[in-house]
Amino acid sequence: MKISRLSLSLCALMLGLGLALAGCGGGDDKVPADAVAVVDGTQVARSDYDALLAQAKKSYKNQKREFPKAGSQEFQTLKNQAVQFLVQRVQFEQEAEALDVEITDKQVDARLEQIQKQYFGGDKKKFDAQLKAQGSSERQVRNDLRAQIISEK
Repeated sequence: MKISRLSLSLCALMLGLGLALAGCGGGDDKVPADAVAVVDGTQVARSDYDALLAQAKKSYKNQKREFPKAGSQEFQTLKNQAVQFLVQRVQFEQEAEALDVEITDKQVDARLEQIQKQYFGGDKKKFDAQLKAQGSSERQVRNDLRAQIISEK
């Protein structure tokens, strides 16, 4: 599947200039308070963005590194990367829809089961403990797996 690199580059440029709230994907899309961007009419939820930042904070803590201070260049870069990641995921979903690529819950379940077997010996408690340690949730993992499967298709 090909995603317009120009569109993604333009979004990245806008983010780099601090215009993330203007939205990506063109049009007169306004970004509501509960979103961080709008991609061709699809909102990128602020809750997904907040979850990514919380996960990054947890990762920094686990690595015994200080999380970048708000307003710093490193913090701005981290925020921009989070928005870019979420925007790209929406673009993949939109492209998959345009190409009639459908990802089922059964496919996501199978991939999740494969990961649990491969890395945790099929032990759900170990998997859940790892999620907690990383500041993640099964919902986030399932969303990430869906996005991964979409990008593979």
